[in-house]
Amino acid sequence: MQLSVSDDGHGMSRETLARVFDPFFSTKDVDKGTGLGLSMVLGLVQQNDGFISVDSSPGEGTTFHLYFPEVSLDDLQPGPVDVDVSLMGMETILIVEDEASVLTLLETMLAENGYRVLTARGPFEAQELVESCEDVIDLLLTDIVMPRMSGVELCAALTRVQPRIRTLFMSGYPKENLQLQVEPCQSARLLNKPFTSCQLTRAIREPLIQNSISAMGFRNLSPPCVLWFFIVPFTHKSGVSLPAAGTNLYE
Repeated sequence: MQLSVSDDGHGMSRETLARVFDPFFSTKDVDKGTGLGLSMVLGLVQQNDGFISVDSSPGEGTTFHLYFPEVSLDDLQPGPVDVDVSLMGMETILIVEDEASVLTLLETMLAENGYRVLTARGPFEAQELVESCEDVIDLLLTDIVMPRMSGVELCAALTRVQPRIRTLFMSGYPKENLQLQVEPCQSARLLNKPFTSCQLTRAIREPLIQNSISAMGFRNLSPPCVLWFFIVPFTHKSGVSLPAAGTNLYE
């Protein structure tokens, strides 16, 4: 399927075309804009197995061509809604996102699942918040590509203030295009945009559980051990019987 979008504006020079998909590239003056946003469009198109091309020249406007693979109507049928109370939590999460609408949506998603949510519109605001915060922040949820400071750099800075903080990166860029430096965010994970509320809470839950286990002195517990570790206290309080020893919890 092809989708073309055209305008009758000033068009772009060959030099501008060569950089049109670069993150934060803008033809405006410094501090007059954060870019065209076309790098995000490129990432979303590629995530859906498509590609994009652009035709433009000065004085003749611009046309973007988006190409997507053909799908059947059966592929478009919505699946069942997955509600899992085990994905809820009470930990404190700091969200760093420079798009106000996205920040509000993420805050709502996590608050509805029981989390205490702190928000920041950018890396420097996040640093100020963490330095003045007396409480433990359990997880940093941040975009990777941001103006002036990347999510990786922010992770390193906040880890120095709160060493136990875990990090979940999010990005609309293709994973292979992201240049992640492993240290000191070796435990960080990446969640590709767009994602659902369920995908977000699933991605958050695992590092938070591992953080709790590490704080108690355990290391590298396998999934069955993690499941048993958290089920036992609950079942003892609720009166629910435990499975017999040796039961395969994955059958």
